[in-house]
Amino acid sequence: MIDQPPPGFVALDPGKPVTIRVRHLPHWRQDGATYFATFRLADSLPARKLAEWRAEREIWAQRNPKPTDHEMSEQQKAYQAKVEHWLDQGSGSCLLACDEVAQIVKERLLHFDGTQYALFSFVIMPNHIHACVRPSNGADLDAILQAWKSVSAKMVNRTLDRKGRLWQDECFDRIVRDSAHLRRVIHYIESNPAKAATKQAHCWTTPAWDQWLGRQASQRTHLE
Repeated sequence: MIDQPPPGFVALDPGKPVTIRVRHLPHWRQDGATYFATFRLADSLPARKLAEWRAEREIWAQRNPKPTDHEMSEQQKAYQAKVEHWLDQGSGSCLLACDEVAQIVKERLLHFDGTQYALFSFVIMPNHIHACVRPSNGADLDAILQAWKSVSAKMVNRTLDRKGRLWQDECFDRIVRDSAHLRRVIHYIESNPAKAATKQAHCWTTPAWDQWLGRQASQRTHLE
């Protein structure tokens, strides 16, 4: 039986063009698509580890001078798995574990929901955030992520009377391929607090998607 998509979800369309922007990581873009995005605090990973992983990726790139899209995607997933393993260890200041800080970030994530984007699910972990979002009305994912980070950084720095960079500049993101992939994404988002063995997390899923998942909001096992 075909898994019917939830309201508002738009999967990757193999028949539509995809653009690839490359910084340290490749970023696939398709108009109207839904994304799984991850961004983290600037001090969440030790510089030594990042340098080590980047060196590994440079060696991979030298050995694979003309990788296919699939090979690039698999290499990106392997790199991100290493990053998220370290993030779940709770490295860095973990400022997002503070309820006041997490509330600021949550309000920014939801601020333009329904106008500039449709936000479907997210989790605020102590040092990083996962979100499932679809830009709308011609909005750009990079601009949405940048707005979330820049506004929340100013508010958090003012609240904590601190200075300096709050967020790591580059984010990790992937286009959600289909409904089956979407279910795995939502499961990943909602299971992250248990996986990291932390109760200092804030998790949210839009009610319409709770219904699609066949549950009531009260049946969730994560924190609100």
